[in-house]
Amino acid sequence: MNILKLRGASLAVLALASALPVQAFAQTETTNGSATEEAAAETGGLQEIVVTAQKRSENVQDVPIAITAVSGAALQEKGITDVAALAGQAPSVTLKSTAAFGGSTATLYSYIRGIGQNDFAFNVEPGVGLYVDGVYLARNIGANVDLLDLDRVEVLKGPQGTLF
Repeated sequence: MNILKLRGASLAVLALASALPVQAFAQTETTNGSATEEAAAETGGLQEIVVTAQKRSENVQDVPIAITAVSGAALQEKGITDVAALAGQAPSVTLKSTAAFGGSTATLYSYIRGIGQNDFAFNVEPGVGLYVDGVYLARNIGANVDLLDLDRVEVLKGPQGTLF
C-alpha cells in the first residue's frame, strides 16, 4: 500500500516537472528580429551564397545541381593561391599538379567523383571541365593557374553537356 502511494506521488512530480520547461520555451522574444539577424551576420552566422552555375545568379539552395561554393574571403583566410590547392575545399574532388615538363607544375590532373583524365597530351580532352573567369581551359597543361582577386569557386558535380 505504501509503495502505491509512493508511485502515485512520483508520477505526479514527474508530470509537473515535465510541464514546467514547456512554459519557459513559450515566452515571447523581446528583441527586434532584424537586430538579431545583424548580430548573427557579425558573429559569423549564415549568409546567402549566390552562384552562377546555370549562367544566371541564383541562391545556392535553389539550384538543382550538386554544387559546392566557397567564397573568396574563405579562400583568402585559408591561403589558397592556385587551382591545385582547391582540392581540400570540396568533397570528392582531387586536383594534382605534377611536373610534366622539366619541373613545371603547371599541368593539372583533375578528378571529380573518381572521373578524370590522367594524360596530359595535347590531343586528349580532359575528363573534368575547368573554367576560370568563365573561360574554358581545354587542356590539362597550363591549367594550374594562380588565383588572384578571386570572388568565389563553384564546383559542379554531374554532367556538363546540357547547361555548360
